[in-house]
Amino acid sequence: MLYIKKFLYLCKVRLRKYYSNKIHNYVKLKNLVDDIKVNRRMFMMNWTSIKKKIAVGANPGEKYVAVISRNGIMSEEQLIERIAGASSLAENDILSAIRALQMVITEETMNGTTVQLNQLGNFTPYLKAKAMDTAEEVDASTIRGIKVNFKPNVRFKNKLKAAYYEYRNPMPKGLVLPAEEVVNP
Repeated sequence: MLYIKKFLYLCKVRLRKYYSNKIHNYVKLKNLVDDIKVNRRMFMMNWTSIKKKIAVGANPGEKYVAVISRNGIMSEEQLIERIAGASSLAENDILSAIRALQMVITEETMNGTTVQLNQLGNFTPYLKAKAMDTAEEVDASTIRGIKVNFKPNVRFKNKLKAAYYEYRNPMPKGLVLPAEEVVNP
């Protein structure tokens, strides 16, 4: 959140500096910055680095790679509260709609149907199966299970691309490091 405030402050400072003599343009751009501040949320993705053993490629071995620093799991109750705060629906109505959505997506994917949500993406079922040499060898026993793949749509992908990244120190809270030994002379 601090980076967003800093970004908006720098935008306003630059607007004043470059457009102070052109009041009309300054007001238009100031309104644009205020619109970004109020109506458009800037998303911040926290990340950290971990050591990972890489087995393939030109330089296998232990390498460091960036990973998402997860902020926890949003429960169904928290999701309902967020939706209720952003809409005029009652929490019971939202709960009913979410449960019905879960039920319909589950039923349709189990029937082999791709479920498309225009604002989010597609839920597509697929089979995990053992590969066989001939078509005659393939039967129900070669199927290991059914999985569902989620593919975000273009709008959702663009929102993900617009996210900002912030490094989060991977040291867990409450970790006590051993004190340095003090040698008395």
